[in-house]
Amino acid sequence: MTTRSPRSSDAIAIPVAPLRRLVVVIVVVAFLVVAGSLVIGQRDRVSVLLGGTPVAYVDTSTYQSVVLVTNQVYFGRLRIDGDVYLLSDVYSFSASSDASTGTVQLVKRGSELNGPAEPLVIPGRSVLFFENMRTDSQVVQAIAKIKSGQTSTLPPTAAPTATATPTRTPAPSASR
Repeated sequence: MTTRSPRSSDAIAIPVAPLRRLVVVIVVVAFLVVAGSLVIGQRDRVSVLLGGTPVAYVDTSTYQSVVLVTNQVYFGRLRIDGDVYLLSDVYSFSASSDASTGTVQLVKRGSELNGPAEPLVIPGRSVLFFENMRTDSQVVQAIAKIKSGQTSTLPPTAAPTATATPTRTPAPSASR
């Protein structure tokens, strides 16, 4: 029995340069995918670093309306701290507003059963948008009336576009 020694004609030659390029391309693509996912996951912090922050748009001399993704609307003095929206001197529309006449009552937050303390802390992901309010708006004038000791009912023309949704208490589900 004769053993055959490997000859150079039996070997497969793989060029090293294209193989190195392929490895470099794979490493670069993997790095870009990881970096991209980190940037997307931390987009709020990255936007602050790049100067694109909503803090610059808050007018501290007036009230802001904050609309949540649940269509709840709050009015107050807004301060943004990173990805947290802090609202103080908070007002909202009463759930007991009269739908038949179209009037809406504005109430100061804090007299609820749970006795919430200020500020109202809202995660940034829950905020749909916020707006600075003019000092001559009906809501700001209604806030001034409430602060002077009067109750404030807004006329039908001032009814909000995004109505406040009353919070529902969870009901137990039927068991099997």
